[in-house]
Amino acid sequence: MARAVPTISSRAFRTLLASLTEAGLDAGDVCRRVGLDPAVCDDAEARVPLAILHAIWEERLARGAPVDAALRGATRYLPSDYALVGFVCMNSATLGEALQQVVRYLKLWTDEPSIAFVGQDVLRLKYSVVLADRPGLRLATEATFAELLHAARHVLQTPLVPRSIAFTHPAPASTGAHAAFFGTRVLWEQPHSELRFWPEQLALPIPRGDPALGAFLGELANRALAQKTPAPGSLREELRALIGEELSRGVPSLEGLARRMAT
Repeated sequence: MARAVPTISSRAFRTLLASLTEAGLDAGDVCRRVGLDPAVCDDAEARVPLAILHAIWEERLARGAPVDAALRGATRYLPSDYALVGFVCMNSATLGEALQQVVRYLKLWTDEPSIAFVGQDVLRLKYSVVLADRPGLRLATEATFAELLHAARHVLQTPLVPRSIAFTHPAPASTGAHAAFFGTRVLWEQPHSELRFWPEQLALPIPRGDPALGAFLGELANRALAQKTPAPGSLREELRALIGEELSRGVPSLEGLARRMAT
């Protein structure tokens, strides 16, 4: 059985679409071009195919967005914008614990990519579904670490500078803005996309965190994660998996999907 189409929370598009308008772009036109109904942003429980997020980034690039657009966009998000995932992290005892919660509950926000700790101080980003390399994918990957670091700086109330940062894709035409944002040297075309911290940074306490509240929210997140896991072999998941296969060849038709499902 093929994998289901990767999706991301509709909440991810609210700030992104607002940034299009502020940049003087027609957000409605961009939505039409990428196949996104803006009304989906009003449904907090909705999920949107990840490919649409990548397509929006590419529309921004085509309209003159700077190479550090993903970094600028990251500063527009607050931890609370990530809903339950953000609130669990905000109420952790330390930065290290908060990042562990990101690893544990990221699927509530997005299906791809996943993040895992390698050793005790390295966060490694990876895609479990093979996605074609494209400008939108590269910007989304940069945005993942940029948003993570910006959120850490926000909850710690300090300009946190990681030990190192690396991406698997090639460097953009200019990398000065990336070095300035991360505060450290950025490595490109590496075997893995990784964000490395110093051990003492992971031990930093979160000033306004409430671990008791964090534990309660963690239970809610556990339930939400369990509910998100689909029943194996369900008709809905079979349909999503087939759509994922067909998208590599273009927009699938209802008739074609029906034929493949023999219904």
